[in-house]
Amino acid sequence: MKSKIIGALVAAAALTTGCATEQAQPQCLVGHGDFIVKYYPKDAAAESCGFPSTRGEILSLDRYVATDTEPARLGVRLPAYLGDLGTQGIDFNFEPPADLDPRFEDAWFSGLERTTDLNSNPAVGVAQFDESDAPDADNFCRVSDFGFTATASAATAPSSDPSNYEEVPVDEDDPSAGTEWVLVADYVEEELQGAQTAEYAFKNVEFYVTTRSPGVTFRGDLTFTQTTGGASCTGEFTVVGLAPAFGGANTCATDADCDPCGYAPDGSYVGGTGIIPDLDVVCDQDLYGGFCFLRETTDGQPPELPSFVDDATLAAFTERCQANQRGEGEG
Repeated sequence: MKSKIIGALVAAAALTTGCATEQAQPQCLVGHGDFIVKYYPKDAAAESCGFPSTRGEILSLDRYVATDTEPARLGVRLPAYLGDLGTQGIDFNFEPPADLDPRFEDAWFSGLERTTDLNSNPAVGVAQFDESDAPDADNFCRVSDFGFTATASAATAPSSDPSNYEEVPVDEDDPSAGTEWVLVADYVEEELQGAQTAEYAFKNVEFYVTTRSPGVTFRGDLTFTQTTGGASCTGEFTVVGLAPAFGGANTCATDADCDPCGYAPDGSYVGGTGIIPDLDVVCDQDLYGGFCFLRETTDGQPPELPSFVDDATLAAFTERCQANQRGEGEG
C-alpha cells in the first residue's frame, strides 16, 4: 500500500507539472524512510572486508527538525524489522557441516543461533547538519560524521554427532503421519563463528536538496571495520544512497521494472516504484540480486549527484505516463 500511495503521488506530479524546474531552495530535507545504499570499495582492503553477499544494504534515515535548543539533525535508525539491516557485514548464512546426515538438516537448522544488537534504539546514529538548516549554493546539505555499531553473538549450532538427534512421530495420535528427526533435549552444540562487530563511520555525507529532488539522494564516505573472533579488517568505501527503497516495488530483473509511472498502458493503476522520474535509475544487479538504483557514471563507478535524466527523457516519460493514465499507452 505504501508503494502504491507514493507511486500515485509521483505519477500525479509528473502529469500535472510536466518537466520539473528548479524553484526556491527548501530547508535541509532527508527522504523519509528507507534508503537503498551502495558501497564502492576505495582500496584492496575494502574488497575483502564486509558486505559479503551484496555491495549494499537498506538503511533508514530521517531528519529531526530543529527546536528552540537544537538545530536540525540527521538520524540513522532501523525500521521495526531488523533482519540484517545495518549489519550486512555480519554473517548470518551458515551451512550444515559436510558430515551431517541429511536426515538431520531440519533439526540442525532449528538449533542454529546468532543474536544481533545495535548500540542504541531507536536511533543508532545522530549528527548535526554542518552549517545551517538550508542547502548551500550547490544545493547540498552536509553532515560531517556519524556512525553506529552492530554486534552479533557467537554463532552456534548442534554438532553433527548422531546422538544429538532422535526420530519421533509427527503426530502421536496418527501413526500414518510418519516420523521426523528432532534435537534431543541435551544436545551438544559447537561454535561456527566467534562473536562479530561491525562499525560504521560515515563522513562527508552530502544530501542533494532542491524542490525537484528533496533529499532523496546522498553521497559520502564510509570507514567500515569488522571484527570476528578478535581479528579485524577495515575498508574505505564511497557510499551512495537513494530513497525510497521498498523491498517489493523496487526489486527488479530488468531496467523496465524500475519504471516510476504508476499506470500500465491500459490505464490500470500499478503503483510504480515511488522514485521520482527526474532521477536516472536502472536495475542494479549488485544489490540483492536486482534493485532499482542510480545509474553509475561508468561500470562500477559511483553515480554523480544530482543524477538527473535530461529534459528530453523527462518530457518523453511525462507524455508516456499521461497516455498510460488515459488507457492509450503502447503495450
